[in-house]
Amino acid sequence: MLTLISALGMVWPVAAQAADQAETLAPTAEKSPFDVAVGVAFVSNYISRGATLTEDKPAVQAYVEASYDMFYAGTWISNIRAEDVKDAEIDLYAGIRPSFGALSLDFGYVHYYYPKDPNNYGELYAKGSYALTDQFSAGAAYYHDVFVDTDWLDLTASVNGLPWETSLSGKLGTDFGSYGFDSDKVAWDLGLSRTFADVVTVDLRYHDSNYDPGRVVAKLSFDTSWSALQGGQ
Repeated sequence: MLTLISALGMVWPVAAQAADQAETLAPTAEKSPFDVAVGVAFVSNYISRGATLTEDKPAVQAYVEASYDMFYAGTWISNIRAEDVKDAEIDLYAGIRPSFGALSLDFGYVHYYYPKDPNNYGELYAKGSYALTDQFSAGAAYYHDVFVDTDWLDLTASVNGLPWETSLSGKLGTDFGSYGFDSDKVAWDLGLSRTFADVVTVDLRYHDSNYDPGRVVAKLSFDTSWSALQGGQ
């Protein structure tokens, strides 16, 4: 589209000047505070905190999220598998995402629903990330399960702008021994990702922990939003 506009500007300079003037005189459209984001992902293995939730089988995951300014609510779903019992994980979540310059915060609650499991699971969470430079950011996320009184802490870091437009990111997490084990559970991951046309992301990541074997997981995801489809308006 931009190439076409440039070509028209060279062929009809008067028309191009008129368009520039109209754009200058017209009021600038403000970005709407309301947005809806959607996405779907295909993963070779659903890994959560170092453990497989699909018994090393593939998973299809999808989400829908509505937001207004800093407030948001959404749902996320994935197939899961445990001891040959097939089920689904349905997450319902809501919260706020305020930001202060390079600091981004996220406070909310997520409820985990499994159709074949009568128990309740839900976590309050607090997340934060800080962009130390244009390429490097670091952060942390704390989760507290309100039904079984357990905790989990993640430390995260990411580096953007690597060769071939790739990004490197990793995570280190622990439960502080709150699951009743003799030692703390520790899980970590490290991987490379690349996004194409702001919509398609390919991610290759290694997951490991002190209670489950290490695994390499490939992920292909498609993400967009109403504002993106409207050209950011």
